Amino acid sequence: MKRHRPHIPLRRAVFVGCEGQSEVGYANFLKDILNDTGLHIHIDARSLSPGAGDPRSLLLSALKEIRQRESRRVSYFRKFILIDKDRLAGREDSRSILESTASQNGLKIIWQDPCHEAVLLRHFEKCDRLRPATSDSAITELQRRWPEYKKPMNRTQLHKRLDISNVRRIASVEEGLRNLLIDLGFQF
Repeated sequence: MKRHRPHIPLRRAVFVGCEGQSEVGYANFLKDILNDTGLHIHIDARSLSPGAGDPRSLLLSALKEIRQRESRRVSYFRKFILIDKDRLAGREDSRSILESTASQNGLKIIWQDPCHEAVLLRHFEKCDRLRPATSDSAITELQRRWPEYKKPMNRTQLHKRLDISNVRRIASVEEGLRNLLIDLGFQF
């Protein structure tokens, strides 16, 4: 008698370009959350540094990384890039050019306002509406609520303080992350 193996759905690959290791840790944290909900997603989180900082350089680096991966037969279901909004200071006019270039290449930009630490801060209860004006003030506010916070935090460190309820909270106030989660099939 022939035994049937249980059907294991293939994981859909998602590219997430990251400014640095903090964002890579966060993308991997999200991968764990999504997989825990039954979604079969493989987030390929890629640090785009060196070159981090300038949004145009980050975008070009992400597009190059995607082309290299796809030339090796990796097929991405969705493609995203995380960029700190404060990197646009004084260059707001370039935002539409960046978004147009990204869109033409099937890539969505998720703007972190003003930075990754501010987004992390908004994961916490009663912090979801906080909008620190600068990266320094975001780090200060985050460390008031999470004294152990140090850059970069990996997925294991993030799991010690954050869970699915925090992801639902941030999705209620961060349009870019909400759209990413919806695109990947997350149910609210």
